[in-house]
Amino acid sequence: MRKFCYQLNMNRFIFLVCFLFMPVAEIHAALSSLDYQIIADSEEPIDRRIYSYDLAVDNNGTVHLIYLQPTSGDNANVYYQRRVGTAWSEKVLLTSAAYRASISTRLVVDSANVVHVCYIKNDLNLYYRSVMNKVPGTEYKIGPGAWHTRMQLDDNNHPMFIRENETWPGLQTSLVLVTASDGTTWNKAYLNLPAVNKFRIGEFLYKDGTYHVTYGDGIETRAVLAGKGATTTIQGLFHNLYYATSTDGQNWSVRLVDDSRSLYESEFWTALVLDNGTPLVAMYKYAEYGGQYNTGTSALLAKLNGSGWIKKNITPANYPETREGMGVGIAVRGQGDYYGVWDFSPENTYNDNFRGERGNIAVAHSGADGSWRGKWQLAPFSAEGEVKVRIKGDRMYVLALGDFVDAKLYFWEIDLDALSGSVTPPSNPPGSGGNTSALPAIFMLLQ
Repeated sequence: MRKFCYQLNMNRFIFLVCFLFMPVAEIHAALSSLDYQIIADSEEPIDRRIYSYDLAVDNNGTVHLIYLQPTSGDNANVYYQRRVGTAWSEKVLLTSAAYRASISTRLVVDSANVVHVCYIKNDLNLYYRSVMNKVPGTEYKIGPGAWHTRMQLDDNNHPMFIRENETWPGLQTSLVLVTASDGTTWNKAYLNLPAVNKFRIGEFLYKDGTYHVTYGDGIETRAVLAGKGATTTIQGLFHNLYYATSTDGQNWSVRLVDDSRSLYESEFWTALVLDNGTPLVAMYKYAEYGGQYNTGTSALLAKLNGSGWIKKNITPANYPETREGMGVGIAVRGQGDYYGVWDFSPENTYNDNFRGERGNIAVAHSGADGSWRGKWQLAPFSAEGEVKVRIKGDRMYVLALGDFVDAKLYFWEIDLDALSGSVTPPSNPPGSGGNTSALPAIFMLLQ
C-alpha cells in the first residue's frame, strides 16, 4: 500500500488516506529520546537483579548514577558512572564487597557538584563516601545493620540518613535519623513518631531546613497470590502510608496519606517530591482483579493542601484489569507542572500507542488541568524496578530496570519541550476497535 501511494504521486490528501490503512505499529514508534543507554546487563532471577540504583543531575548538567550489581553469593559490586556533556565515562568500582540484597544504594549531588554516595556492604554495615571528578574519597562506616536507608545532605553538605531500625533494649520497630555535625562523627536519634506495627521507610527529602519523610506501618497481613500465574497464596504484609515533617529532626508532625491498606511490602513503590515546598506523595496500589496477581493496580498521587490531601488516580483507565503504576517516579518541572514515569503492562492496554510485546514504560504529564491525560510510550517493555526521574530545565532524565524477558538497567534523556508539543491520542475503550486513535497522530506527521 505504501509503495502504491508513492508510485501514483497522489496529492497530500490521498497520501494521508494511504497512511490510514498502514499498520498502527508503523505509525506509533517509542518516544524519541536525546540519549538512550543500556547502563548494565542484569541477571534474570529476581533475587539477582540490579534493584538498587540512583540518579542525579548537577548544576552543570552532568549526569551521575550509581548501581549495585550482584556478583557471587551474597556479594555485589557498586559502580559509579557519569556523563559530562554527551560523553559517558567508564564506570568506577566503589566497592566489590557490597551486600547483594540491599536496596539502599543512594546518590546525592551538592551545590558544589560534589557527589555523595552510600551503600551497605556484606559485613552488614552502612558506608558513605564522596566522589569528586570520578575519584572516590575516604570510605566511612556509618553504623551497623542492613536496614533500608535513605540519604540527604544537611545545610553544610554533610550526609544524613533515615534508616529503619529497632529500639534497644525494647526491640521496638522504629526509624532513626543519623547525622554528623562534623561530617565524620555519627549521631543516631530515634524519630519521635507514633508507634506502628512495622516501620517501612518510603522516601526522605531535606529542603530549606525542613525534613520530609514517608513511611509504611505494616498494618495488616493477608493472603495474596504467590506470583504471576500462581494459584497458591502466601501471607503478604500491607501498609498504610504516612507523611512526617520536622524542622529540627526531633519534633515531627505526622499525616496519614492513604489508609486503603493497598501498599504491599513486596510491591512497595513510592515517590516523594516537593512543589515549592509542598509535598507530593505517590504510591502503587496493589490489587488482584479477577484472581490474577498484580492486576487491577493503579498509582495514587496525593498533594498536601492545608491539613488534608488532594488525591488523584494518575493512571486512569476505563477497564478494570489494569496493571499500571509499578515503580512510579514523579518529577516537578514547575509549579503545578508534573511528570510521572511508570510501568504500564496489562494483558491488554486498549491503546494502540502502547503495544509493546514485553509490556510498556509510560511517561505521563499532569497537564494544565491536572487530568494526567497526556501519555507516551518510553519503551516497548516493562519496568521491573523503581523508576528514577529527574528534571533539569527542559530535560527529563530517567533511570530504570526494564524488560521482564531480559532485564537491563536503562537510561533515557528526553526533551520536554518537544514532548509537550506532540499529540497523544486518547486511550481506546474496550470494544472501540482500537484504530480510531491513528488519525490525530498521522495528521500531526503530515502538517
